[in-house]
Amino acid sequence: MSNAKRKFTPREKSYLSEFTLGMQGPVQNGAQFPAEFRMAFAANKVAIQVETKNRDAKNFGRFEVVVPYMSAIGILNTIDLLIQDKNRNKAQYRVKDFVFFGPGNKSDAPMVKGTLTVGRDTEGCLYIGLSGKDITPIKFIFSLKHDELTNDQGEPVNAAEMAEFAAKVFVETYKGLLPVVMALHYKEPEPKNPAGGNGGQQGGGNSYGGGRGNSNYGGNRNNAPAPKDFDDDIPF
Repeated sequence: MSNAKRKFTPREKSYLSEFTLGMQGPVQNGAQFPAEFRMAFAANKVAIQVETKNRDAKNFGRFEVVVPYMSAIGILNTIDLLIQDKNRNKAQYRVKDFVFFGPGNKSDAPMVKGTLTVGRDTEGCLYIGLSGKDITPIKFIFSLKHDELTNDQGEPVNAAEMAEFAAKVFVETYKGLLPVVMALHYKEPEPKNPAGGNGGQQGGGNSYGGGRGNSNYGGNRNNAPAPKDFDDDIPF
């Protein structure tokens, strides 16, 4: 494994780092364990994280998009939107921010950092997935790690009902934890970096301009490619 692949700065520890909060998904190529979807504390913001568990990949297979607290609540409300509206099959929450291309160069308008897609599969199960620049799109069907919900005969409920129940648990868990963690771990922001964004925003995989002085685009903003819509690129 190269040093470049091994380089990784973990996020600050908080209760959001608790192992049981990660929602499991399918095992990815090159990994031995199920992929995980979670939210983490990230320097007064929230990191939406996907871990492929492929330790030979860049950043140990972790991708993330860092968002303000209110955007994290917006993502949770998008999940709740499909829980409440049984006739809705899909909704997307696009996280946008200004992108910095170097000293003094900033995008003229906010660009898409990442897209959270919430939908129902053919069996009616609710799922969520993160897509964006350099992010491996993985479909996570809402589930509990080990617990199960049973009906009045003591039998497990069907897959769609179980996924909806797990989605409610996910939303309520993070809506309860996020304000507490954000208040407990708040730190005075570092001075603005003239190159763009706040200083000290490190860690994780994909940031897509989220608080870092450079991006993968290079050049200046007038030559930057337009942000892509990921609707046609995601397998869910």
